Amino acid sequence: MQREEVAQLYDRVVPRLHRFLTGVLACSADAEDVIHNIFVSLLGRGLDGIDDVDAYLWGAARYQAKRMGCRRAGPYLVPVGTHPDPNDQSAYEETLSALPFEQREIVVLHVFEGLSFPEISVLIDIPVDTANSRYRYAREKLKRWLNDDPISTSRSAS
Repeated sequence: MQREEVAQLYDRVVPRLHRFLTGVLACSADAEDVIHNIFVSLLGRGLDGIDDVDAYLWGAARYQAKRMGCRRAGPYLVPVGTHPDPNDQSAYEETLSALPFEQREIVVLHVFEGLSFPEISVLIDIPVDTANSRYRYAREKLKRWLNDDPISTSRSAS
């Protein structure tokens, strides 16, 4: 794999991948670590046998993000009576981090990346109805939280 080819791929894919990973991991530094690991791995293995490079990168990003989230698994409680400040990005990241990974990634892809549920289903290889229901469950949890009912959850799907 040529350096210039990797640089072009990096410039094309990383801004969107970084936004997605920051959203699901609630940490820009962790997002950068995942992206670094993916590109180091890609440089080592090359593109041989990869039919769709974008799908490979997104799949690798999701896998590493989910593993990173699972290592930090545990109950997360959103404080009662606190609401995110619209100007405080960390408050939104903290709010999203209260959701299980599978719901959080759907919210990030749909709300922040503007993808439709059919596009999300293709990107992460799940049925459209599953993407839709994960988004609905996430909205219900966030709505409860905004109404001062704490969300206690783990980072697994529910």
